[in-house]
Amino acid sequence: KDGLPFKFSCCPSCYAQVLDEDGVPIVREALGRQKHRCAACRQPLWSADRSGPRRFPLADYVKRRMAGFFDLLCSD
Repeated sequence: KDGLPFKFSCCPSCYAQVLDEDGVPIVREALGRQKHRCAACRQPLWSADRSGPRRFPLADYVKRRMAGFFDLLCSD
């Protein structure tokens, strides 16, 4: 109405405005709290975070890196 630009979240696949079930625009802070999907194309509006620490199974690590080190290993 006043001619000033405004920002809103949109889907990266179809560029539709991100709305909740009631048709109200979802704010950016709410997108981080819960996983949402686009109402228009049903694509996910989230992606996996690969920047965190990587975890490997301990048994595979011991088998590869410490072969012959243990006679018997019991872990839980």
